Amino acid sequence: MGRFPLLFCADLLAVPILKALQYLETVLTHYLSGNSSLLTNAPFVRKMAHSGEIISRIRGFPDGREPVGRPGLIGICVPRVVPLRIGGEKIMANVDARKLAAAEAAAKLVENGMVVGLGSGSTATLAVAAIGRMAAQGLRIVGIPTSENTAGQARALGIPLTTLEEQESIDLTIDGADEVERESLDLVKGLGGALLREKLVATVSKRLVIVADEDKLVARLGENARPIPVEVAPFGWQSTARRLRALGAEWTQRLTPAGQPFVTDGGHIILDCHFKSPGPARVLQQQLDSMVGVMEHGLFLGMASEVIVGRASGELLRLRR
Repeated sequence: MGRFPLLFCADLLAVPILKALQYLETVLTHYLSGNSSLLTNAPFVRKMAHSGEIISRIRGFPDGREPVGRPGLIGICVPRVVPLRIGGEKIMANVDARKLAAAEAAAKLVENGMVVGLGSGSTATLAVAAIGRMAAQGLRIVGIPTSENTAGQARALGIPLTTLEEQESIDLTIDGADEVERESLDLVKGLGGALLREKLVATVSKRLVIVADEDKLVARLGENARPIPVEVAPFGWQSTARRLRALGAEWTQRLTPAGQPFVTDGGHIILDCHFKSPGPARVLQQQLDSMVGVMEHGLFLGMASEVIVGRASGELLRLRR
């Protein structure tokens, strides 16, 4: 018999079922492991919804602790979530406890009346989920999402959204990172593809708090051979790629799982670049900033106010600039 991570729950939010289902298809898989194909089988999911059976997230912990006493919220319900047992076996989500701890610690920094930047990526998604639970319990904020995926998540969670057109500044942004330089708190971001919007939001934020696990900490940016994403205009992108190569970059065009060019929310493409001898990060930043055809890049230098790092020991490491 197949094992499907399903729960039945009540206390529905005032969120249209179809919107929640659209969100389920794109976000729930971040929380679930094992056989999750049922969750991305849209016709089956719709059939389940029409029959009155609502699918909810399973709030699981890798160390086996019971997820009792915390509301599990994902778009359409705010119940106390208890894992489903099939044949006496508990079905749990494969959530990285380090990311979860960092995300929830950052969410506690959100206060009533704030304009909050809502980041993108696996760890930031956990923070947005925590903020959504707080909003459901009465927290009054407005959010500015850094990607369309995050916007969909926030709407499904009932977080009111605003825009940079309406807000001159952001009180607090919580986002993730792909690399964090320990001493300077300089960052590499953008492996999730939202770097342009992330940098726009970070630039107008009074505080940028980064949430990450300890694997993201480095002594020097680039030491772990992660690429620096460079977002480029699709028109004449080959010409831009040649200029990047002249700068010392070995680039690879980012593709979707289906093998098609990855396109950002802004309609651009991404070249993932490894620089042979990058030199000082600020020099590379200036070179990329001045290059025609480059819309944005993944170097976020001098922008983070604080980094909250989840560690395997269970203790959080807080780094401040």
